[in-house]
Amino acid sequence: MLQKILAIDRGSKRIGLAWMDEENNTPLPLWYLENTSTVYFDMASLIAQYRITTIVYGYPEGNKGVMSKIDKFITSLKFSVADTVVFHPIDEHYSSTEASNITWDLDHKHISQDTISAMVILERYLNRPDVPQDQ
Repeated sequence: MLQKILAIDRGSKRIGLAWMDEENNTPLPLWYLENTSTVYFDMASLIAQYRITTIVYGYPEGNKGVMSKIDKFITSLKFSVADTVVFHPIDEHYSSTEASNITWDLDHKHISQDTISAMVILERYLNRPDVPQDQ
């Protein structure tokens, strides 16, 4: 089965999204969703549409307040998607700083920093030594 990965950078206002599959082998921007009351429905729809098999999400180790919010978000999201979807937390320290540098380099061309942060999180997941490199 073709693995398809969704990366999430959850913020209080927006949720940045990026994705890749084994065919393109490159993280791609997927834009962002507003973090509203319909976010779980919107996420579940997107996950089904793209046939996502793995979700990686930014997790700020050491920031207990934000970690708690992300834990609640991911727990609720798990109830909204198939139980075959696998979830992996990824350290998101400085992902926003990296995203800010990237959007600055791109001359602010209507690029969501939240989406770029999700792409950074996905890159970090792919560069982990325990992730097979044939993805």
